[in-house]
Amino acid sequence: MATIEKIFFQQDGVTVTTARAVMGNTTYSLANVTSVGYFLEPRPAAVFTSAMCLAVGGLGLAMAGVMALGLLLLALGLGLAGIYFLHMKPKHWVSLGTSGAEKHAVWSHSLHWTQAVIAAVNEAIVARP
Repeated sequence: MATIEKIFFQQDGVTVTTARAVMGNTTYSLANVTSVGYFLEPRPAAVFTSAMCLAVGGLGLAMAGVMALGLLLLALGLGLAGIYFLHMKPKHWVSLGTSGAEKHAVWSHSLHWTQAVIAAVNEAIVARP
């Protein structure tokens, strides 16, 4: 008699059942998944560092009398810092562990969504026959 797969999560290209986890274009057999975890990939620090260098350099040039270039660099630096804070978000990864390795399987900017996927994989691991 065939067993019916119970679906624990199905949203945004991710499906978690009692037998498998489909994440994007990759299917993971839950029989081989030994653990599920969370990994945070922070925003790239180089962008903020570059923004501050531009802003401070522009401010220095403006104070030294090179107003046009100084104000341009200051505006670019502040604009880049604004983009960094408003649009660049950290990535929240679902990490799947197998007997061989750990794989960052899927990510989202939404911590809530990532936690829901992790909870579903945990439930599926516990529920597998």
